[in-house]
Amino acid sequence: MRTPYDLELNESCLACRYRRSGFFCQLSPTELNDFDALKSIIPYPAEALLFLEQQKTKGIYVLCEAR
Repeated sequence: MRTPYDLELNESCLACRYRRSGFFCQLSPTELNDFDALKSIIPYPAEALLFLEQQKTKGIYVLCEAR
């Protein structure tokens, strides 16, 4: 799926072309399916501010690709 920022979104961690040796990439297929079921994919434009120091968390950010 393409976004307004012309980024490709990976709907499934199992089928992700960026899978490498990172923590989330090493989860079992069952765990990756569970992760896919609860995650939210949000594309951000270049130089977007994701959070501020000491801001209360609203979740976990997993950065899979950046330019």
